[in-house]
Amino acid sequence: MRSILLTSFNEPHTIARAVQALLSQVSADDELVVVAPDNPTLAAVPKHPQVRTLQDPGNGKPAALNFAFKELRGDLVILTDGDVYVERYALNELCRPFNDPKIGAISGHPISDSPRNTKFGFWSHLLTDAVHVLRLKRIAAHAPIECSGYLMALRRTLIDKLPEDTLGDDAMLSHQVIQKGYRTAYAPNAFVHVKYPNNYRDWLRQKVRSQAGYWQSYLQTPDRMRSMTKEAKHIRWVMSYPKTPRERFWMMELIAWRPITWIMAFWQVRIARRSFHAIWKRVESSK
Repeated sequence: MRSILLTSFNEPHTIARAVQALLSQVSADDELVVVAPDNPTLAAVPKHPQVRTLQDPGNGKPAALNFAFKELRGDLVILTDGDVYVERYALNELCRPFNDPKIGAISGHPISDSPRNTKFGFWSHLLTDAVHVLRLKRIAAHAPIECSGYLMALRRTLIDKLPEDTLGDDAMLSHQVIQKGYRTAYAPNAFVHVKYPNNYRDWLRQKVRSQAGYWQSYLQTPDRMRSMTKEAKHIRWVMSYPKTPRERFWMMELIAWRPITWIMAFWQVRIARRSFHAIWKRVESSK
């Protein structure tokens, strides 16, 4: 049995599409659980016999996950969000590697729905494609990967309670699996569509928040996928990505911004010691 857990917050306009895309792929034994703290989102969830809704206390995504994990019935847990939607057959593609009993967690393949002919859209395509290539390389080298919170699956018995101040819940869950001696896998055909920020304010909020998780002690491990120095090793691939002079200009701007966001994240976590709720700010333009 699979438990599909969709976390959401103040997303009444996107939750129906996310749920409908999942319902078209569930089997008779599956359950779909939507957890959100706000009434408008929960009220917008399509009614269906296999759909349950849970109202969490509103203390952040890690707390919502901990709250919902206790209510799940399935042996396999699929995680996704209320502001994304999966492609047809994505769930079966995602779970296929579980045929190997040594696989404990699997990442889906996020793809950008933002237009590539804008600067922020181009940045989203470059970064998502870069992570895709990196995951393929690490899997080919039998190295662990960190799964994407936009779409990932785990064996329920491997899930531990998350620290409720972690800014990298998907990376934390991946590392829990690795530390138990299981392998992580990648399902490149399990596509999940993601809309990314379209302005500097939201882009900085999202990137600094994401990178801040890697400055927390929870993810200071040798096998982590991301760091400022690890990103720098892939500069040749990045330089080959643009197709036009305009994209090359945007690429150079992104190269300048990446160390800045890593430093901003370091300052917020290690110097200013800002709280989870101070760092985790909602990104409106990605909804």
